[in-house]
Amino acid sequence: MCHTSVHWVSALPAVLLGLRTVFKEDLQCSPAEMVYGENLCLPSQFFVQQQPQAADNGFIKKLKTHIRQLRATPTSNHSAKPTFVYRDLSVCSHVFLRVDAVQPSLSQPYTGPYKVLSRTNKNFIILKDNKKVTVTIDRLKPAHLLLDNINSSECKLDSPGVDTPSPTPSAKVSEKSPILTRTGRRVHFPVKYRDFVS
Repeated sequence: MCHTSVHWVSALPAVLLGLRTVFKEDLQCSPAEMVYGENLCLPSQFFVQQQPQAADNGFIKKLKTHIRQLRATPTSNHSAKPTFVYRDLSVCSHVFLRVDAVQPSLSQPYTGPYKVLSRTNKNFIILKDNKKVTVTIDRLKPAHLLLDNINSSECKLDSPGVDTPSPTPSAKVSEKSPILTRTGRRVHFPVKYRDFVS
């Protein structure tokens, strides 16, 4: 061994690799090429030092000018839906009010008509059940009523009138003959539907 160091064992792998990759004149190839069919890669070949190339100033200038000319494209906003507002809301005298609560199927989406007391750009004050109620504009729909309907509804809402004793629903039911089923059972209708039952 040509190494005079005491730690010659640590240099042994590099020496053996050199013996395998050395070119032999008589064979015209290396021992590794005879075994593997190709030369082995030496550690110095893994780390090839390349000279840093000087950057092309013309390319950098063109790139900078191109980046300066770029403008951001306006993005689209898909989450905000525009609120539809009727044109007639600014002049109508009565409105329908949308019910925002969860309702069963086939129920009316709007209630009313209600008289408009005052209005702003965003809110309306309407007369609902003889009470002033502030409602946002997106829940309203203009009510196109005939003049006779407006006068009759105003008379009902505005004039409290004298309370006349009206017959109670139970008295009306007792006057009529009871409705029976085929088996002879008596039918009990809810109070709110008793006026419609003949």
